[in-house]
Amino acid sequence: MAGASGTETRLTPGLSAARAPVYPAGATRTVVVQGDVGAAVTSADLTLGGAGTLLAYSQGDEVWFAAEATGGLTFDAPASVGDATTLAPAHVRLARLSATRVVVLWQEVSDRDGTLDDADVAGRVLDETGAPMSPVLLLSTSAS
Repeated sequence: MAGASGTETRLTPGLSAARAPVYPAGATRTVVVQGDVGAAVTSADLTLGGAGTLLAYSQGDEVWFAAEATGGLTFDAPASVGDATTLAPAHVRLARLSATRVVVLWQEVSDRDGTLDDADVAGRVLDETGAPMSPVLLLSTSAS
């Protein structure tokens, strides 16, 4: 919880008190990823966007995307990146394609390629707000 000065009183593991983030008095912060919502975050990736940091992560059977807002104090609400076929995503990667487009890639074990016994690579192009600019695309499949 933030104290009266806005200083974060809970520390992230690995940060010393001297390096803990300091927020303006009265500022609120958004926790993008909660570890207690039914599934652990299994992978995440960050990249810098035109307006700030962009985050993609997998949690449960979903891939999520969030953009930094308000000068780094908060993130916008996460947007779902996957679809109904996405299953057990891992190894999430995020890359900038242009000033306004990003691609999120992940490995999944799904039947997207017609088989459920192998890992496939899927991805989706988004704008910086998380709005889809493509369907979920199958980028690799096992040879039969």
